[in-house]
Amino acid sequence: MYAGDGSRRASKAFADVAYDAQIQGTGKDAKLWLSVSGMNCGKKPAATFAEEAFCERPIEWNAKTGKFDFAPVSAIKTMQ
Repeated sequence: MYAGDGSRRASKAFADVAYDAQIQGTGKDAKLWLSVSGMNCGKKPAATFAEEAFCERPIEWNAKTGKFDFAPVSAIKTMQ
């Protein structure tokens, strides 16, 4: 994912594996939720993909680094 810097340029602001994405809300209240698995869900990776547990985890802007990071593990929604 790339983010603009306000001067018609963009730089890489996030890179990770996701299986789905959903935007919740609008405007300044919007959140991007990514469907992820394994360590990104706070768990060890499963032995096989078929056994993998998935979760939804939001990302948030980190103004200090100028990049997006996953929100804390406490924000995770476990996928049913």
